[in-house]
Amino acid sequence: MPHGKKTGINTIMLVGNVGQETGKLVDMLSRHYNIVFFGSGDEAAAALSNQAPETRERVRLIICEQSLRGMAGSDFLQRSVSLVPRARRILLIDYPQLDMDALLRAQLYRFITKPYAVESLLSTARAALTEIEKEHRPLLCDPEILGRAPRFLEVLDLVRRFSDSHAPVLVRGETGTGKELIARALHRNGPRSGQPYVVVNCSALPETLFETEMFGCRKGAFTGAHENRKGRAAQADGGTLFIDELAEIPLQMQAKLLRFLQFGEYQPVGGERIERADVRIVTATNGDLEKKIEDGTFRKDLYYRLKVMEITLPPLRERRPDIPLLARAFVKKYWTRTEEPILTGHTLKVLGDYDFPGNVRELENVVRRACVLARTEEIDLDVLPPTLLKAVLEKGSIKSAEGDPGHMVFSRLDKEELKRVRSEAAVRAGYRVEEEFLRRLMARFDSVTKAAEYAGMQRTHLHSMLAKHGLSRR
Repeated sequence: MPHGKKTGINTIMLVGNVGQETGKLVDMLSRHYNIVFFGSGDEAAAALSNQAPETRERVRLIICEQSLRGMAGSDFLQRSVSLVPRARRILLIDYPQLDMDALLRAQLYRFITKPYAVESLLSTARAALTEIEKEHRPLLCDPEILGRAPRFLEVLDLVRRFSDSHAPVLVRGETGTGKELIARALHRNGPRSGQPYVVVNCSALPETLFETEMFGCRKGAFTGAHENRKGRAAQADGGTLFIDELAEIPLQMQAKLLRFLQFGEYQPVGGERIERADVRIVTATNGDLEKKIEDGTFRKDLYYRLKVMEITLPPLRERRPDIPLLARAFVKKYWTRTEEPILTGHTLKVLGDYDFPGNVRELENVVRRACVLARTEEIDLDVLPPTLLKAVLEKGSIKSAEGDPGHMVFSRLDKEELKRVRSEAAVRAGYRVEEEFLRRLMARFDSVTKAAEYAGMQRTHLHSMLAKHGLSRR
């Protein structure tokens, strides 16, 4: 959101104690943004609960003090997750009171220690709103397309830019990264959106039937051809033809597909006439097309014809900030009970440490399984697959190190061990979040003084935190 410009869509909710400091903050923020203020978490939660969903959606940022009358700030923010799940949350906190388990549940964008500089807080609020604007903009008519990791936002930007074109697009990425979702978004956001969207899965078609499926056949062309049959190309006329698993297309079919791409012409099996279809071609593969070209199993001219525009989807392990967002979306999709489900901080931490070789599809299956197995509304570590827990353990990110509160170990994978893990997880998560925050802070500034000013903390306090983690104090 531009500095100095108000909007009727984006709103900041401020929850804090009435006083001079809060009054100054309200005055500063209201110069630039629409502000709603509440003096307690109970009042703020009641206000959100009573609003219509479309009204709640306007709340894009919540700034909340931890020390409130009645409900603690972190408790209110945790409750707000189910009411305004896509809002950013900033907690103003006295550091000695820090409860990292509560903060994980509250899904914080940032916590700022007191005392803080109002201008610094304003800068943080501006960054949070800018980020959420980017997240809201590229929904692309598909609620399943979720993500705010930088590399994924780059993908969505390409989708927006490529949608208006009629040129072929090649979508690449590992299995389970969402290639068909992107192909569908290209269609839905383009000029052909009101026309057919037809899918051909090359790996699911026997080589002998591929030409018939793609281009159709005429009655009597072969045994069993009892009537004229339209192929996928004809079905997609005027719209988009999505060819999935492109690397599996038979070599002998590649020349016919190339001609179709060049001239829009094809000949049904058993037909005598050349027919035409106007389609936009979108293809997808997880295979190494360049290697197949070297091996002589994929035509170079077809490759370059299909690769006019290219989108490469990052694997989930390269967009870890999106794991909580996706996990919560899948919980909403698969949770069938009346109580409100909660993914615990421990669960989110372990999911974030896992590499997900099956990518988003594997995450979806893990969450679906967890929704079935959970005995209460809390989705905790005991309903995650043992193979996932074992993989995280073997990866080394949760192995024990003597005296290091940032690590812990699963000595065995059973319910008793999970009880011990819960008590250790808050300490471990707090240590990790704090260390990551400090690393990013010091990477941005060339001195402790500047970093402390930006973070709104005392310079001596920042020095002690850096010393605890063994980080550079330039």
